[in-house]
Amino acid sequence: MFRLLSFQFARRTASLQLPVLMLIALLQRTPVLRLLASAESVWVSSSLGQVLKATAVVATMLGAVDTLAGATGLVTDPANPAEATVGVPFAAVFAYLGGASSADSYLLSNLPPGLSVPGSFSATNGRGLNSSSGGGITGTPTQAGDYEVSITAFDNANLDPNGPHTFAITTYTISVGASEVGPAITSQPSSLTVTAGLQAMFSVAATGSPAPTYQWKKGGVPIAGATNSSYTIASTVVGDAGNYTVVATNLAGSATSNAATLTVNATSAAPAITTQPQSQVVVAGAAVTFTAAASGNPTPTFQWQKNSVNISGATSSSYTISVPTGSDSGNYRSIAANNAGSATSVAALLTVIVAPSSAVITISVE
Repeated sequence: MFRLLSFQFARRTASLQLPVLMLIALLQRTPVLRLLASAESVWVSSSLGQVLKATAVVATMLGAVDTLAGATGLVTDPANPAEATVGVPFAAVFAYLGGASSADSYLLSNLPPGLSVPGSFSATNGRGLNSSSGGGITGTPTQAGDYEVSITAFDNANLDPNGPHTFAITTYTISVGASEVGPAITSQPSSLTVTAGLQAMFSVAATGSPAPTYQWKKGGVPIAGATNSSYTIASTVVGDAGNYTVVATNLAGSATSNAATLTVNATSAAPAITTQPQSQVVVAGAAVTFTAAASGNPTPTFQWQKNSVNISGATSSSYTISVPTGSDSGNYRSIAANNAGSATSVAALLTVIVAPSSAVITISVE
């Protein structure tokens, strides 16, 4: 009997080159005989890919069962809890070992969608399996979640609950993870312009399974610690200016965002007049120009005034009167302004000299 079973098992696993002598040694344990029969049903009912998977599972479990011989309870491989992935073939074996009475049938309920029990039949609360040696769970999961698979063992065939011994087995948890999908950037980071000292924040959104991790880069160089979906510079300096990208990564691949440009302007400074307009005396009809200059950040704008009243359209750093007349005489000044404040120049006096009208002498002769 031992030689026949070992020969059949070796023939099934010849492609995996498992040592027959080791199998014969393991067959000296009664629990292994049960497990071999369970493995046989898994091989018969599974596809080629699942057969290879189940073969590896059973080969691993043989050693585990050998160490547990004489124990009472459900033995599984993978161990409880087991992990699976949507879209990836899964295989497990189970058996009730070491009890005073052997199990002759099993009831399994709450199997993950896509998984089944080879050789089983439909039962009121799940799938029934007539077996004195355990069984297998195989298939390709189709839905993620944690599934508490209940396995009840009976010492009678056909799930007879009236036998002298009914074994209630603890649940076997199969955690099915979502299938792996590479990241995709769904919201790109936006370019920013800020003033030095103010905050700058970039953000990105990406899909993928499992959820991707992030790494921000400046000019293609990773930024230490910048591993969230957003990256914030609390107080910018001019040296922070540059192009920023983020790489989203998971087990299935990676995706790189578009580059977002950060422009950092120098700290705001209120205007200061650096060149004052000069007083001038001109003859009527001769063009005259007043000029002022001012520092500040951002660059200030100008507004010229005559006698403290704004001159319409006079918003450059210089103001020219092309053909002055006597009425243009007065005080001229410029106001420089930006978002940090304003500064007013000194008043420059314009004097326009108007030539006297020619006298006409009329002589009357009588």
